[in-house]
Amino acid sequence: MNKNLVTYFFATIMVIGVVLLYKTSPVRFFSIDLYRRINDHLFLTFRNAPRTNTDIIILNISELPQEKIVPLVDILLTYTPKIIGINLCHLKKIDTSQFEKYSENSSIIIANCNEDFENSLSRKIESRNKVTHFKSNRSDYYEFRLLEDIDIIKTRNNKTERINFIGSCSNGSFFCHNLVSLDNLTLDIMDGKIILLGYVDSQYGEDIYSFTNARITPMNKEYGEEYIPPDMFDTEISANIIASIYNQNFLNEVSIYWKILILLFATLIQVTIINLIKTRWLLVNLAIAILCFFLLNMAGSILIVYSFSVNYYLELHEMTLLLIIVTVFTFAHTIVLKRKLER
Repeated sequence: MNKNLVTYFFATIMVIGVVLLYKTSPVRFFSIDLYRRINDHLFLTFRNAPRTNTDIIILNISELPQEKIVPLVDILLTYTPKIIGINLCHLKKIDTSQFEKYSENSSIIIANCNEDFENSLSRKIESRNKVTHFKSNRSDYYEFRLLEDIDIIKTRNNKTERINFIGSCSNGSFFCHNLVSLDNLTLDIMDGKIILLGYVDSQYGEDIYSFTNARITPMNKEYGEEYIPPDMFDTEISANIIASIYNQNFLNEVSIYWKILILLFATLIQVTIINLIKTRWLLVNLAIAILCFFLLNMAGSILIVYSFSVNYYLELHEMTLLLIIVTVFTFAHTIVLKRKLER
């Protein structure tokens, strides 16, 4: 048994090494990256038939000029919404003087288009225009100002939070309407609601690739692929952030320590099974090792999906590589030991 300890030691070192490698390197080591693909499709698979959020109403500014927005905001105020958020960051130039009359009105919050200032958007833009997290390191972000109570954010004490996306205007997750056609809307529904004004025009066509406030999110049907069009506007992302905080429906990320324990447990099971294989036939032993490899991968996939269903986000991108490495090493080690004993 002592001769097999080297395989357990090797497995332990490889778990730590591969986790660090994946954490520091953006390289994908396999064209068929099972676990990364599972994570990429979690939101799309489990959030494809959401119920409409009734607490937040999105009004599309579309191509309305600024001077026509202010009178419509005045009309909205007469229907006593809880608060109104205005995002004009799609405009090349914003005339702030037109909104000065709202500066003392706590019922209206205007988004700051610069990053990391008071009233700035909290979404965190990653490489290739992706958004998966929002920043929670300060209390005066635009989305936070639209909520009465953000104590839960302070209690969680995280610098960033993963956005628990429920959807967008296109899949009916939020009630969306064009601001220009308020006459066709029953304005009484505004009472006590959070109103978000911003550009969410669905008629963007090919221009979406160059649009300044459209992002790629995990709700994208092609998420995980390269050079894909954005699927959600900043105002819709803000709605998802607000909904997560308002309903305290956070997506908790599994810590790296638990991740290492899970990976270590899986690799040690694989090593143990290979070490215990005692048949005379090499091909049978190899078949058992391969079967265990697939069963452990299946178990990892189920664990990721189950974790997501209970609002925990688990990534096990390293699992496939680790199992291949420890399987090859342990199997080779057992063959060498067997041949030594036969001499």
